[in-house]
Amino acid sequence: MKIRQDFVTNSSSSSYVCEICGREECGMDLSLSDCDMMECVNGHVFCKDEALAIPDKKELITMILENEWNKDAWDSETKNSRDYSEDELNSIDADDLFKNFCSEGGYYAVPECVCPICQFHEYSEEDMAAFLLKEYKVPKAEVFAEVKKLNRRRRKLYNSEYITAVCQRNNLNPIKISATWKDRFGSYAAFHRYIRED
Repeated sequence: MKIRQDFVTNSSSSSYVCEICGREECGMDLSLSDCDMMECVNGHVFCKDEALAIPDKKELITMILENEWNKDAWDSETKNSRDYSEDELNSIDADDLFKNFCSEGGYYAVPECVCPICQFHEYSEEDMAAFLLKEYKVPKAEVFAEVKKLNRRRRKLYNSEYITAVCQRNNLNPIKISATWKDRFGSYAAFHRYIRED
């Protein structure tokens, strides 16, 4: 048995991939803020410069008060969490409202209104693949069998490969497909329920 005698840290490796442009970042103890990325409440990760505009201060306060997010936030003076009144919220800078009330530090759990995928401006490959499977019922195993003919060592089918195969078979364009989702489903939550239901 080998015994490690040098110093062992508790560090962990993290990696993030933008679901829109595909940029990858990885490193030890890396956070989203370190690589200028955000993650929305639905788990979509995207570059900060691809985020949609943060609502203005009045809209942020309305969302907070309507409990789209909990209006309970950390008070640095009292070192406790507490509810803030509308007057108190009005006295806080818009950036701080977004960071402290509508997200976790401005990078995690950002609201749907900031996410290009949740607003149907962009699509994630995972969502598109799930939608195509639901609508066109082409088994993933069938597509994977075609991929394995070209490379027997392959162990996994990528969403991009599935999307390409189904779109080629049915003469489809994924951009045109995703452009219909807003009118058809209205909200990302309704779209997500549809692609996940059996």
